[in-house]
Amino acid sequence: MSVVLAACGGGLAGGSSGPTGTASGSPSPGVPGEAGRPTPTRAPAATVARELPAPVGEWNPQQQPDGSFIVEAVSSPAIEVGVAYRYLIGTHCGISPTTFDVGGSFWNPVVDPSTFRLPEPEDDGVFVLVSAIDAVWTSSSGFEVRLVRGPAGPRQVFFCD
Repeated sequence: MSVVLAACGGGLAGGSSGPTGTASGSPSPGVPGEAGRPTPTRAPAATVARELPAPVGEWNPQQQPDGSFIVEAVSSPAIEVGVAYRYLIGTHCGISPTTFDVGGSFWNPVVDPSTFRLPEPEDDGVFVLVSAIDAVWTSSSGFEVRLVRGPAGPRQVFFCD
């Protein structure tokens, strides 16, 4: 495994325990807002979100000798393009490499996730698969996080405190 990432273990899909992790995005990639932060946009009015299908495995981080953890996506791959799914994330550590475990994969941010301002301790948003490799998560306040599907397989991460 060649990539080691920092993560917070607390993302919640559809209200159930799960990983926290990879996401990034701005309302318009490359369009910064005030002080270099992405400019928020408004979510579509009255979006009705479905619950995600049940996970196909259990969240089971494996601690490594260096203090990192090996984690695998446990979400069901059975999600549909264009459908809004409720996705609650833990925000204490911000958006991390394991925040978005959806559709059988972790999802990576398009822009630096440290620029996002999200409410603590969680944000109840909506995840929409745009294509097989692109998605958008919209926060409860309407902030969009553009995502790309991460590579298959486990991730090695360090969790925040």
